[in-house]
Amino acid sequence: MANQDLKSLDEYEVFLTEKMTPWSPQQRVASVAAIAEYWLPAYESFSAEEDWGDPASLAGNSWRVRINDFPDELMYSLIIGSETAGDFHDWPETWQRSSDASAALAESGK
Repeated sequence: MANQDLKSLDEYEVFLTEKMTPWSPQQRVASVAAIAEYWLPAYESFSAEEDWGDPASLAGNSWRVRINDFPDELMYSLIIGSETAGDFHDWPETWQRSSDASAALAESGK
């Protein structure tokens, strides 16, 4: 994006739409989740300093990854709160797998 000269949020929205439209739904979900992972701490800090916003409303939702019935379905689903946000195959490099999830997976026999 270094060669882009975006002067407004509208221009940024057009840029993102053009960039992300050809992406698969899985790529979009992984991208948005990775962005949110980095964005939430900055929003929490800004909210505290400016006494504005409600980061708890965002952080209050649990973000979970479900392992699906692969290969009949995509490998994973991202679940935010109680809603499925999307399905994907490739685990994003910036995400960490919790040891609790590994233990639960072992117990489930998958």
